[in-house]
Amino acid sequence: MSAEILRNKNGYLCAVCDGVKNLSSVETLSRYRLGTSGNIRIIKGALKKRDLIEEISHQVEIQDPLFK
Repeated sequence: MSAEILRNKNGYLCAVCDGVKNLSSVETLSRYRLGTSGNIRIIKGALKKRDLIEEISHQVEIQDPLFK
């Protein structure tokens, strides 16, 4: 896995932990180094596949206790 993909996933998890609601805003993409807004869907899918996050009622929750 490339370093950029790992950095994007870490940024996504940090944004979720910080309670960010609009992950695809320009400010959020820049602050958390998420790349493009299209990356959000890819990152979310990869993290769901690995059971690190779960989406409940359009809210993303971190499932892995190591990231809480």
